Amino acid sequence: MRAGANTRFGANHFYDRQKKEKKEFVDTLFSHFLLHDVPPLSFGTDDVEIRATYVFPQKNGKIPNDLDNLNKFLYDCLQLPHKLDDGTMFKTYENDNQVMRNRSEKRRGDNPMIMFTIYRLPIVIDLTVDTIEI
Repeated sequence: MRAGANTRFGANHFYDRQKKEKKEFVDTLFSHFLLHDVPPLSFGTDDVEIRATYVFPQKNGKIPNDLDNLNKFLYDCLQLPHKLDDGTMFKTYENDNQVMRNRSEKRRGDNPMIMFTIYRLPIVIDLTVDTIEI
């Protein structure tokens, strides 16, 4: 059974236990764009690479959060729609399956934070093909 599946409401009903936290994260992200007067950038349906660093305070020498779960949270947040001030809906990318490459790490630090960069991956054209069919 898929994580988050709720059979109480039927086989096709899924819920997200982190829905509130994801919305808060997206709202905070977009408030930073407004604060710095930087327009958000959409990658549409293009393939992307995401590089992320998660900083946590040290507790007993270990950081309990798993990188795969941290990445999933971030990737899910970036595909959520957000209503801009002019009323239009914005998504960083359409679906997290567009993340073709990732590089992530956890660090210890005094100020908990997430730092991430998104890169649009180039389109690769195979020039070794003799003919191109249209």
